[in-house]
Amino acid sequence: MGMKNYTILCLMVIPLLTNSQINTFQQNYDVDNGTSDSGYYMTSDGNDLILGSGTLCKFDNIELGCDGLLKVDSLGHLLWQKIYHAFPYSFDGRKIKHAPGDGFLFCGSAYSFTGFHPFLMRLDENGDSLWLRFYVDSLMRKAGDFAIKDDGKILVYGAGSIAPNYQHAFVMLTDINGEKEWVTTIDVNSPQYRGGDFHLLGNGDMVFGYKISPLENFKHTLGLTRTDSLGNVLWTKEYQTNEDDYCNAYMTPLHNGGFVLGYCIDTSSSSIQYGKPPKLFATDSLGNLKWTYTFTGAKRRTITRLITASNGDIIGSGYRLIDGNQFGWLFRLTQEGELLWKRAYRPEQAWPGNILSELNDVTETPDGGIAAIGSMLDTLPNGTINLDVWLLKVDADGCLTPGCTDSIVTATVERRGGVLHSGQQVFFRLWPNPVSGEAQVAFYQPAPQGARLRVFNAQGMPVSEQDVPPGSTAAQVDFSGLPAGLYLVQYLRQGRVLQVEKVVRE
Repeated sequence: MGMKNYTILCLMVIPLLTNSQINTFQQNYDVDNGTSDSGYYMTSDGNDLILGSGTLCKFDNIELGCDGLLKVDSLGHLLWQKIYHAFPYSFDGRKIKHAPGDGFLFCGSAYSFTGFHPFLMRLDENGDSLWLRFYVDSLMRKAGDFAIKDDGKILVYGAGSIAPNYQHAFVMLTDINGEKEWVTTIDVNSPQYRGGDFHLLGNGDMVFGYKISPLENFKHTLGLTRTDSLGNVLWTKEYQTNEDDYCNAYMTPLHNGGFVLGYCIDTSSSSIQYGKPPKLFATDSLGNLKWTYTFTGAKRRTITRLITASNGDIIGSGYRLIDGNQFGWLFRLTQEGELLWKRAYRPEQAWPGNILSELNDVTETPDGGIAAIGSMLDTLPNGTINLDVWLLKVDADGCLTPGCTDSIVTATVERRGGVLHSGQQVFFRLWPNPVSGEAQVAFYQPAPQGARLRVFNAQGMPVSEQDVPPGSTAAQVDFSGLPAGLYLVQYLRQGRVLQVEKVVRE
């Protein structure tokens, strides 16, 4: 096991402070100086965040998969970072959590000439390795999650295969030092177990949310299985069968004792071939279906993670396609299935082929906000494209600016040195600038009740003000009667200033 420190280039952070004292911002991280870096998993560490990413390492011109961990504070400022590898094998982390006492536990898989093998790793509070265990067992290939029991022992969950095209779920119990005690497969009555999520209940039972498929066709079925503490199946429920669905299954427990699964619509009745609308399935504690929720609309969305908030709400991450571009997406529902909000996060201008973003994991922060990690595709100075780790911090309502009502949150993007940098939320764009007559204002979302535009001169004196009719997507500001100089244009909603732009009158 090798490890070394690398210098991280922190591209940009613009913190905002909401009325409820929640810091909001976006920031990109280039983990290994120009290679493709993807943010996959995260956990909170008090007010700080631990970010997990996949990257590439070179050893004598051989590229291998490595993982990077970054610790950042509540404003996204870097505290430390590490790169982990298992030369000469690829290294792929999947989940990190707090360990009993100080430090963290970290699981994933490494690929060697004998195939994939799961690993479990103990880190100290600075991210340095205390021990690393690889598990060579015919029942186990990839570790995807783990849970720490009350006695400190560790349950590791993942997928294995004993024959071509066959795949099953496994659970392994280790002692507090990661030494294997037993491993068992979970019988879901299907030859192909297609991933999903795992949760340890308070009484020691385990619950698995997943999809399965037969060998002879491409039908996929969403399922939920509950086992006892040894992995013996207590019950299994199935909810929907799709034809070749291109979507994954996710699950999180609810505070009312039930569960909610994330999947997609019944594709047998849909002509959409990719990015099918997501659908949530909520159950009681016995797996009986209680409600469903479908994310309707022409814009395609994909779920990548479901979590349960401290108040019992359901929070999800993913991505959404808008005008041929892909952008990060978050949503929040009550455990009764009422949608509270859903928002996409896009750059102010989408240069085709230059910006692609997604959110792959999400966590609630101690201040009541939401942090999500993912990837953003940027352009390097030499014209090539590059993936960076993307951290998004919003308030409990999914807003970068407090009180937002937009389903699409637009953020500024600056091109500096040929690189695109994400920034703060914006609500309109204005042109031409400089201006000699009328300036055109285009709103990214239709104006609500109480929207206004104000113009101030360089001395801070108001020179004009106008109402923006509800539903407007454009407006004009007349500078023709004003002397040459610098002016500020404010956009307000219900008396609150949301955006200010400088304008030069020629």
